[in-house]
Amino acid sequence: MKFSVQVMSVITVSTFIYSCSGDTGSDRQKKSGRVDPMTTIDVEAGPSAADASLALAGESVESMKLKVSCSNIAEEVFEGTQFDLPIGATNCVAKLVSITIGTKVYGEPASGSGFTDFSKNDTGVFEYQADSNDKLYLKVKSQLPSPLTDDASVRYIYSAVTKFDTIVAKVSKREPTDITSLALGIAAPQVKLERAHLHSRDELHVFVNCPAKGFEGTTLGDLKCDGIDVAKIKFAAAIQDEGQLDEKRLVEISQKAKAVGEFELPAKIDGKSIRLRFGKIDTEKTYAIVASITDGDKSSYSYGFVKMGGSTTKTPDQCVAQGTQANFIQVGTELGWRDTSNCWVWMRPVTDPVLSKNRFDKCPKVKNGAVDAQLTLPYFREMKAARDRKIADLAQGAAPGLGKDLVDGTFWLAGGRVFNMKDGTVRGVKDIKADEKHSVLCVNKKD
Repeated sequence: MKFSVQVMSVITVSTFIYSCSGDTGSDRQKKSGRVDPMTTIDVEAGPSAADASLALAGESVESMKLKVSCSNIAEEVFEGTQFDLPIGATNCVAKLVSITIGTKVYGEPASGSGFTDFSKNDTGVFEYQADSNDKLYLKVKSQLPSPLTDDASVRYIYSAVTKFDTIVAKVSKREPTDITSLALGIAAPQVKLERAHLHSRDELHVFVNCPAKGFEGTTLGDLKCDGIDVAKIKFAAAIQDEGQLDEKRLVEISQKAKAVGEFELPAKIDGKSIRLRFGKIDTEKTYAIVASITDGDKSSYSYGFVKMGGSTTKTPDQCVAQGTQANFIQVGTELGWRDTSNCWVWMRPVTDPVLSKNRFDKCPKVKNGAVDAQLTLPYFREMKAARDRKIADLAQGAAPGLGKDLVDGTFWLAGGRVFNMKDGTVRGVKDIKADEKHSVLCVNKKD
């Protein structure tokens, strides 16, 4: 059997949970003038604590623009962080048009954002107006319920790392010129590993592209890459240490390969890439992704590696009904206090007030069973709900580290707004001076 081998780029995957977060910075509201009972919708967006090392994470969301509509309510454009709709309205949807982070305005690219329905978990990409290479990857964390309730909110998370679904992958890739032919045979598949990520159930998603000229065609059935029919290329994933693979191992891996039309979860054309979903994998291992073509007694292969960093996800134990339990109970000084209504754990780091740019750094990792869980900053409505359930009572009893300011202090929210614990109000980003310092109250959410 003749064969040739082409090495695809190496991708390193580190997984982090992106807890939805963020509160934006304008208190302007736009009233509809209706006589129906109204509810004020908070629009919130922000990076998670895992983004703290990125320049964007220290920046606050200054403003957002959305197109909002419901059944029997015409689409209208809202700017700011709040808008009003009648309680009970049905089929409401808020579509993000632009988002301003720091001084940068990000909007939909000419080719489209990639958002489909703006429902929960829908993802898209915006571009900085002054530089189309500056990408902002967005995900809808929550959308308006139907019928509309009085506690509705719209939430987004954003990242400059890479496109993501539930868990983000940090990608390290070689340049396309790193392809190496190791033997003679038919032409190896000219596809490259572009990026990879884990979905919510530790399901591996791998994106491949065609670096030469891009894929030609419009459907999975008629796509070509450098003259080769993509339908003839088969793909497989197998646990494999990084390094050189010989013919025996490549054949072994390819015995379980599938064409793009044979995946149980159908392959999908995603912009200029093909998304292949390989199902649940071991997040502690490294995987070889092999693309192969066979023609008679000739075969050729391309391969690359996805290096898993270990999953930080954990399915929490079932949250039992509150019953006669107090609103908050201590679950260990290393964790903090659990809200018995939703099993979220709150923790007050023993720290002095900090600047906005340092607010994420103060939410530490804690043990969640055998797994480290990253605490994050809360949304406005989440902080207000904790206040309304009298989390401040913890400051009056045996609550190490909480201190007096839990009663009347001011705290950073994820998107850069400031929450006043004393009266439950919030200040917008534009009203906050650059040198202001406020406290931090972190939370580990049970989704």
